[in-house]
Amino acid sequence: MEPITLSRWIRFSYILPLLLVLWQARIILSPHPEDRRYSLTAATGLAENTRDFLYFYYHLGIYPAASTCTPKADTRDAALRLMEECGKGLYMHRRHRVRFGDPDPGQILLYLPVAFLRGGTLSSEVVPFNTFAYLVSLVVLLVVMLRYTATLLAMFLVLGLGAHSTALYENYQNENLFGWGFISFNVLLALHLPFILEAPTRRSWITPLSAGIFLATVGQWRTEPTILILSCLLTYSVCRVISYRKRFLLSTLLLLSFLLTRSAWDYYFDFEYREASATVARYGGVPFEGERIPHHPLWHALFLGLSDFGGDRAPKNFEDKEAYQHAAPILREHYGIETRSFNNGRCYHWNGSPGKAGDPVHHHCSSLELIPAYHSIVRARVMELIVQDPLWYSSVLLNRVVRVLTTAAPLRLGNYLVPIPLPLALIAVTLVLCIHKRSHLLLIAFVTPLSATAVVVYSGGGTAYLSALHSVCLALLVERTIELGYRRVRQRVGP
Repeated sequence: MEPITLSRWIRFSYILPLLLVLWQARIILSPHPEDRRYSLTAATGLAENTRDFLYFYYHLGIYPAASTCTPKADTRDAALRLMEECGKGLYMHRRHRVRFGDPDPGQILLYLPVAFLRGGTLSSEVVPFNTFAYLVSLVVLLVVMLRYTATLLAMFLVLGLGAHSTALYENYQNENLFGWGFISFNVLLALHLPFILEAPTRRSWITPLSAGIFLATVGQWRTEPTILILSCLLTYSVCRVISYRKRFLLSTLLLLSFLLTRSAWDYYFDFEYREASATVARYGGVPFEGERIPHHPLWHALFLGLSDFGGDRAPKNFEDKEAYQHAAPILREHYGIETRSFNNGRCYHWNGSPGKAGDPVHHHCSSLELIPAYHSIVRARVMELIVQDPLWYSSVLLNRVVRVLTTAAPLRLGNYLVPIPLPLALIAVTLVLCIHKRSHLLLIAFVTPLSATAVVVYSGGGTAYLSALHSVCLALLVERTIELGYRRVRQRVGP
């Protein structure tokens, strides 16, 4: 009978996952004040008024709908009485959001777990669910890695991800959604680890099906994590132990499950919107009858993103009003659309726009993204800049890449934030040491798309901190160094 070594006992026991939970619990209970320095500030993320719509959604299943009147109780009966007694105070849209709260309608879903646990909505928040999701994703990743890889690599990789200061702040402290890129990476890596190690199971079709459903669902409250679908497709395409036909089928299944799930969510929220509109109108409230934007406008973001390294040709700041100020004169001169701004340039009204300016409650503060011509204007400006001087745009992209490669969030170890030294050199040395380890190179490739937003759109405002590339490379470097050192010792000492 083969003896049970300490390494095997640790690997297949519950000790390491338990230690991971205790370690993360200590971090949760004693947040570091400096973690905030490495947070994302370039975007709003969670819409400031999303929770206003939770009350009727939780109790009556009506979304989006809110009221200017204060609920007397946090119950279903109280919600029904509020609609009957204060019907004129019902509304569906508020402030400068272009679609009932934000272009990511699924944000409301993140409040539901806490609301169900507490039995009410008045004190609901998203941090507890984010905390639970990130902790579970780390534990699942550790368990899967212990099943398929060496104990050292599993320990160091989870240690690097679990100590990432940006991930810790965004998931454990910040009332926002920016940590879901890290959660998605952990979940998808756990699902695809058998393919990376070229040891897929017989029911390998479950992986792309699950990944597509997961990414499409996460995309309902934050778009950036969906870029990890490229990591999944790459993993299938280079897995040598499965046929080309199966690689194609797995990739197709991933795309189909993603698109179908996304369509199902879009249908669900459109249905909810129509039902809410009819209900609000029936009780005498103010339904929103204007145009809606289902997802974040791409060209708007690309135009503003040029402000990081674009110089005098680009917008001065990564702020919506920079793009609005560029487009407003063109809309007036070429399209005959007169616009008038308020709320510090973040809201616009024009001939034919919904609502009334100046009403602090019921006005439907609109953005120029609601005008189709606006997207043509910003797209034309971006393409004009690129075509006029391709070298200029190449320098913008190069500077973004350099920023991503040289900007690493520190690791939270105990009460200290430990910076990762020489981030660019770390990546280069890791690639050299792992040049003959196909699985290690695939791990690096798998995490790389997390940096796509910083490279393609905008690299300022903490966007570069949303990458886990340096944490993964550090774990691989330490593991490879120990492995190579152990081999050299054994060669000198002998068997």
